[in-house]
Amino acid sequence: MTESVTFLPKKRPPTAKIKLIEAGVRLFTRQEGRGLTSRELAREAKVNHALISYHFGGMAELMAEVVERCIQDLRARFLLQVEQFEADVRNAGPGRVDRLLRDHVAVLFEILAGPDGEALLKAFSSPEAAALHGVYGRFSERVLQPLHHSFAVTAATVRGIPKNGLEAAVLGQCMTAQCLAFFRGAPTVLGYLDKKTFTAKDKANISRIVAESLCRTAGTIPLPDGLPLKR
Repeated sequence: MTESVTFLPKKRPPTAKIKLIEAGVRLFTRQEGRGLTSRELAREAKVNHALISYHFGGMAELMAEVVERCIQDLRARFLLQVEQFEADVRNAGPGRVDRLLRDHVAVLFEILAGPDGEALLKAFSSPEAAALHGVYGRFSERVLQPLHHSFAVTAATVRGIPKNGLEAAVLGQCMTAQCLAFFRGAPTVLGYLDKKTFTAKDKANISRIVAESLCRTAGTIPLPDGLPLKR
């Protein structure tokens, strides 16, 4: 009996449109959000620069798709972790929040301070990118707001206050700022330490410091002077 042979369809090479978007993502992050010309983008994509107008209508439309792809890529890696953390906090109650926060920060560190995340954060926080492409507004809505909400839920759970109240919202915003203050400053820290990348021990120490700061804000551990945050 002759066995049937299944022929898998050949993988199609990327189209010029896809090549341009992927090249735009590489250059956008590599140049930290600074402006690109159509010729350098086409050169990176290895296509004729006239195809930018053909497929997108112009550079502005192409860059809008590039920025959207960058945000979606980061969101895809980031949001699952944030949603899982928020669900864990809701189910765990105040007693285990400090442990969850510490684990959460360690994962966020890998996502946001790793090479890809670090490059995207630089690009998103670039004044030029914000002015040209409205990056920060979209990044804030799609990535930062879910993080802010998860921290607001955390603080509310610990303190026994309404999750949608003003106090919880302010605490959530403070915790978000604490996280990003370090992650966005990671390149400066690396330079200060005269390192190219963080070791596992570095990551553990930094995660501990950031997590402890978040725990104090949420109210799971007392302030250094012994005065608890929790009422």
